[in-house]
Amino acid sequence: MWVPAVSPELDEATTAEAIRLCFDHLSKIASAEGAVSGSTRLASIPTDAATYQSAVRVAALRNGWAERGGATQVLDTSLPVDVIRRGMSKGHRSAITRGLRSMSAALTDPSDRKAFSAYREMHRRAAGRSTRPPRTWELMENWLADGTGLLFGARLASQWVGFSYVLVSGRSAYYASAANHPDVEGQPIGHVLQWAAVEELARRGVVSYELGQQQFAPTSARAPSPKELAIARFKRGFGGQTVPVVEHERFWDASAAVLVLTHRAEEYAATLKTEASPD
Repeated sequence: MWVPAVSPELDEATTAEAIRLCFDHLSKIASAEGAVSGSTRLASIPTDAATYQSAVRVAALRNGWAERGGATQVLDTSLPVDVIRRGMSKGHRSAITRGLRSMSAALTDPSDRKAFSAYREMHRRAAGRSTRPPRTWELMENWLADGTGLLFGARLASQWVGFSYVLVSGRSAYYASAANHPDVEGQPIGHVLQWAAVEELARRGVVSYELGQQQFAPTSARAPSPKELAIARFKRGFGGQTVPVVEHERFWDASAAVLVLTHRAEEYAATLKTEASPD
């Protein structure tokens, strides 16, 4: 989950207390629900919010949350769309041009339940199974109605071939989910969907579009798979800036902690070159 937002009008002491109470409440929810682990994420924030960032870090530490570093890719959608496009990689610009010759991509009607159902089913087929509880899908569909969520769809001829789901809060947006038709290959579906999203967000006056996690090399915190590295490169190809984020993690179950942390250490160790032992 994202860490709590607080009013910028609060003084330093009140900000710290509000965030502390939020982390306390998280622990109570975890206990009531029998959660074994949890994670929080502090997205990229302006430099003048240093007090807020410090309050989050201290509150997390006091509540037993361990900090993990990370990065994300952010597009400045306040720029003219032609400037944004010029900032993309040559390959991404070419893919968008090629894709739009055969496909169309646009924001779907929030009242079109058939489009959302098609997205949900495509997500299941692409993953090979249902990866989210029904309640999550109910929330995502409800968010379309109030404008918090935006669903973009791509068509090849008259067939849906891909969807992208974007969350919007004020003048910021976050790329949350996507699914492409598993039987359609060789088409830059993701490229045209992201371009449709960029154009729509710019039209709405959104100034910051976060594309998501960036990974470059194995670290002790995470050892990204080749697929995860490819996804990160795909996101970077749209330009913008790679900025740091603060993540925290906590375990409430000892067995889960041993399992996850051991697996993480083994994955990282496997990426290291073993030096020859001295004779």
